[in-house]
Order: sequence, then structure tokens, then C-alpha cells
Amino acid sequence: MSTQRSSQERLLPERQPSRLDVLTKDRKLDVRAHQRTYEGAYTRTALGCLSFAILVIKLFST
Repeated sequence: MSTQRSSQERLLPERQPSRLDVLTKDRKLDVRAHQRTYEGAYTRTALGCLSFAILVIKLFST
């Protein structure tokens, strides 16, 4: 009897190990927490810059 894989399993390549795979569980949590923190900071900075640009455009447009 031969076992057949589904067509999706045959098409997907094996996943390459990421750099996070070698870290401990606690270290992974730290890395992800830092990533969320910086993403939030970048988002807030971008929104602040956009708001300031709109304010300047509104002030100087006549």
C-alpha cells in the first residue's frame, strides 16, 4: 500500500529555519516585544508627521 501526500503538501517547499528558531522561548518573547514597541513608535511618528504636514498645508494655503 502506498501513502499519497495531498497535492498541497507536494507543492510546498520545506520551510527554511529562521534565525529565531535557535533562540530560547524567553528570548523570542523579548525580540517580539521589542519589534511591537518599535513598530508602534514608527506608526506614531508617521502619523505625527502626517498631521503636522496637513496643519502646515492648511495654514499656508489661501
